Amino acid sequence: MNPFTTVLFLFFFINFSYAQQRGIYLTSKKGSGHTYLVENRRIKVKLHNNQKIAGNFKIIDTATIVIKGTEIKIDSILKIRKASTFSTVLSPISIASGGLLTMAGVSVLTSGGYLASVGIIPMVYGSVFIIVPLIGKQHKRDKWNYKIEN
Repeated sequence: MNPFTTVLFLFFFINFSYAQQRGIYLTSKKGSGHTYLVENRRIKVKLHNNQKIAGNFKIIDTATIVIKGTEIKIDSILKIRKASTFSTVLSPISIASGGLLTMAGVSVLTSGGYLASVGIIPMVYGSVFIIVPLIGKQHKRDKWNYKIEN
């Protein structure tokens, strides 16, 4: 291998090995759980004044982030949740189809025939399609520590 190519390869390798991503490090207060949210990731936060803001976040300093032009102190956040674009699009579809399944199950149950007990199955699946997108993985302040890492 050419010495110039070797030096060039090592230069790029060393550069990327020292590069560090900035983000928010979430650690569980009770267990060994931890999550790292890389800067520019789409998140949804709930603040002390019950305001909810969703969008890509940027780090200003060790105590402040910015979402959609709004500066947010890390101490004023009640809960953080990942909010990918895929889940933002898929959640309403899942909730609507879950509602349709639940209504179909209720209508079969109330019909009264000998197959009325079969109506329980779409009700169960429909309720799952409704509940799962609404709950999600939420990192609440009382259960998680938030720390901005530069």
